[in-house]
Amino acid sequence: MTADQPALDFPMNYDAIMATTLTSRLHRLLTLRAPDREHPMSRTSLVYLLNAPDREIREAVALLRESGVPVIAHPEGGYYLSREPDDLRYLCRQCDARIIALARTRRRFEKQVPQELPKGQRILDLLEVDEEATT
Repeated sequence: MTADQPALDFPMNYDAIMATTLTSRLHRLLTLRAPDREHPMSRTSLVYLLNAPDREIREAVALLRESGVPVIAHPEGGYYLSREPDDLRYLCRQCDARIIALARTRRRFEKQVPQELPKGQRILDLLEVDEEATT
């Protein structure tokens, strides 16, 4: 991190997430090695350095993100931490794409259910319940 970059602050349940050993080691590694957009840390490197399977690394990345840590996945592979607006917008677009994919999957199963399930409002209700749980 350079002097002109904002400090990385971590909201929500950061302490609980950091209790997970692999997650805390991943966070420490990304913080100390300070990979950036031009030099992200590859998943292969993370697997080697953390001595953990790739799937567990991806799960640890998800936990860090859920706690508010901005772990950015580089389009060509690898991860880095960033609070840069462009990187955060990119991360939000990645999240949006996953939400859309899940909604499409849900819609396919909705057609198989004999009774009518709530449509778009249900998604908003789920988001509202999640927001209440984290405040």
